[in-house]
Amino acid sequence: MATAGPNYSTTWASTSSTPYDDDTWVSVANLSSAATYATITASSYDSPDYSYLAIGTAFGFSIPSGATINGVTVEINGCYTAGSASIAYVALHNAGSVIGTAKTTDPSITASYATYTFGSSSDTWSASLSDTVINSSTFGVRFSVQADSPNTDISFNWARITVEYTAAGGGASYSSSAQFIGGGFF
Repeated sequence: MATAGPNYSTTWASTSSTPYDDDTWVSVANLSSAATYATITASSYDSPDYSYLAIGTAFGFSIPSGATINGVTVEINGCYTAGSASIAYVALHNAGSVIGTAKTTDPSITASYATYTFGSSSDTWSASLSDTVINSSTFGVRFSVQADSPNTDISFNWARITVEYTAAGGGASYSSSAQFIGGGFF
């Protein structure tokens, strides 16, 4: 089995979609960089409000042709700065639509920046994933955060994806990784 990533998105949008339609993200494009933050600090962001969907695409994968996708791990880094909150919804995204089964486990987030993990090296999210899907510039992740108390404020640093795969022909393992941070690949 081989690993690609973790990769960071180069394109983020804040999109209203019922029920994730109470408060928009400020500077959602900042989720592309570990040095900046996307936030919600609206005085109206109160329990049980949901953030708009933060939708990230263009993760820059180069999975070899014909590879079998074994699993996808999504990691999201953030915290609350006032009140309390939980990550209410995380889903894989491709070509404008959810693919597979969303994760809705509602892990509470902390007052200090922490990384929250969804999926695993053996979890395909019940999606029909292929190298073509993963390598697409429209492949990515979407997530929403729910306010769990009055006057909640949240701050998120980044979201990234790691893909586990088996190369075509069986057995051979390859590893590729790229991270987009602050305007360049490393």
